[in-house]
Amino acid sequence: MLLTYLENKRYVVVLDDVWDAELWNKIKVALPNSQNGCRVIIVTQKEDIAAKSFERSLLQVVEVDIYGLPGTCRMHDMLRELARSKSEEEKFCALYDERIGGTREEGVIRRLSIQESQLLRVLDLQGAPIETFPDHIVTLFNLTYLNLKRTWIKKLPESIGRLYNLETLDLRRSQVGALPNGIVNLKNLKYCLSGKAVIGTQFPPNLNTLNNLQFLGYVEANSTVLKEIRSMAQLVRLYITNNEVSDEEDLCIAVQNMPLLRRLSVWTNKKEQILRLDALKSPPPFLEKLTLSGKLENIPHWFRSLQNLRHLTLHFSRLTDDLPSHLEALPNLRRISLFEAYEGLHLEFKNGFPSLESLVIYNFPNLQSISVAKGVMPGIKELSIEECRMLKEVPSGIKYLTKLQELALASLAADVIKRIEEPSGVDRPNVRHIPKITYSYQASWGWSRRNISSFFDSIRTEKGLDATDISEEANSREEEEEDSSGGNSDR
Repeated sequence: MLLTYLENKRYVVVLDDVWDAELWNKIKVALPNSQNGCRVIIVTQKEDIAAKSFERSLLQVVEVDIYGLPGTCRMHDMLRELARSKSEEEKFCALYDERIGGTREEGVIRRLSIQESQLLRVLDLQGAPIETFPDHIVTLFNLTYLNLKRTWIKKLPESIGRLYNLETLDLRRSQVGALPNGIVNLKNLKYCLSGKAVIGTQFPPNLNTLNNLQFLGYVEANSTVLKEIRSMAQLVRLYITNNEVSDEEDLCIAVQNMPLLRRLSVWTNKKEQILRLDALKSPPPFLEKLTLSGKLENIPHWFRSLQNLRHLTLHFSRLTDDLPSHLEALPNLRRISLFEAYEGLHLEFKNGFPSLESLVIYNFPNLQSISVAKGVMPGIKELSIEECRMLKEVPSGIKYLTKLQELALASLAADVIKRIEEPSGVDRPNVRHIPKITYSYQASWGWSRRNISSFFDSIRTEKGLDATDISEEANSREEEEEDSSGGNSDR
């Protein structure tokens, strides 16, 4: 009766939890294969039943192995969607989705499926909600790239040293606080990315035996580590955290012995802590990016010799010296990011900055005025001024910055904004050439951003912005740049 009813119809039949092959043999005779696009979906854990699925085109063989057996199969869309939804419903497994940078299923999962292969060279588990390092990974001897970034893994096994061919290990923003001794057996390791700014990773002794290592960081400073990296002249990027005043000589000697170094980041463990680098006689000649976090008693004498520097970031420097005069002559400086870096009343850009494209000024508590002389920073495109509540007006001379594309303001005195608003702001003529002007401020519902580029735009707001949109941006930029450059590229 069922056979007759379905004979000329297009149908989908789902048979859940089929365990008996004989039962399937009895059922299938009542399901006509009339070539009308009909599908029978079988959910089973029995291999013999699954094999019979090929007969109904539920699974299509794409490739066969050398023995003529199915090697690669294509699952019908309906079957795949049912399997996916069922597995997520039962917490059977999680599907990693690179479009969202993690799994689509939240909460606890019973397993994360990784297809093992002795020939596997790249394993990217970024964002996977796993807490324990999968033991079988250390059997993947051909692995050259292992990404555990943003996972919940807290510890790596000593057997990690068995991955002799590993070249890249990414542990950034994972829960791994210390690396095992086995890490020094990875003689082919070139890129070891771990921790994050402020919170570094503890490394074992004999780090200097990794002769191929080019990227090291964030590594937690101690006397042993700093003495060992003196001999690592091959390093191209070095990120140090937890730096103490007593580490000055060891750190400066190490950096001076790195002629190939292009990126250097040094952080103290507290923003009030003094960072001393005066013992550095001359910086690496090809240094392109420099990040310093900590109280600077003075501007290092070697700043003026950073002829290849492109990006300078200073956190919590709280300088009183004339900072612009030490940087104005650097020919390749494109971006300056200053966070709590200056305690003076006036910031004056009198000369130079021929290549500057971006300037960020954040949380200068005493700053009352900024001035830019005509002809200074002629190519600047982005200017951001945030958390400078004593500032009385936008920079004088801003009208000379004819290539400025965006002016981003946040948490300033209300009078500063009134002076540039349409239609009657006294400073409006000086900023009219800037295509995009935004002002972010804290309202009763959270953070809001106004576009004040024109009179009509000035009444629009974006509600619900979190405070981290502003304050956390500074902390994530460095990591985003590493990702955008692939983590491994230095040019």
